[in-house]
Amino acid sequence: MKPWYLMPCILMLALVFCMPCAAGENVTPKAVVLDLSLSGDTVHVVGSRVVYNYPPDNRATETIVIRMLDGRGTLLGEQGIDDPRIAYVEEGIVIRDSVNFSVIVPFQRDLATISLVNGTTGAGMIAADVSGSVNGFCKEHTGDPDCAAAAGTSPPLPVAPVAVIVAVLAGTAWYLLEKKEP
Repeated sequence: MKPWYLMPCILMLALVFCMPCAAGENVTPKAVVLDLSLSGDTVHVVGSRVVYNYPPDNRATETIVIRMLDGRGTLLGEQGIDDPRIAYVEEGIVIRDSVNFSVIVPFQRDLATISLVNGTTGAGMIAADVSGSVNGFCKEHTGDPDCAAAAGTSPPLPVAPVAVIVAVLAGTAWYLLEKKEP
């Protein structure tokens, strides 16, 4: 058998092994968006969702503290934001009576609750359950590595190890074919 007949077989093997790797979803940063309505001192949840995007790097004042908790109440992270009722205009500052705003935090598979705490008094403002949005996202995006890792399934194989395996097999086959011919 001539060695050049072996090359199409090796290419077919590489395609078969690498196609599942390419089918995995893009590993793009995700954020959980919690839409809220604030009127006076009363906060209401409007909704929540997971989006593909970079979450903001909130290093603002801690007028309001956002706490991210898992299902057992363990603190996963914390960040601060300014009071969303304050609007900066040319004439100075305007404090609005009611406002709709969004809290955006980094996606974490274990995230279950986002709570807002008054940074000055320490009083809880609201605790919103976002586990339905996180779980729903993971059910729709089963190939996402952030969802698969927590669910106990493994993400698709990376392309590099598969390519090395195919190259070693091809080299071994080539060597054995060359050795047989006189």
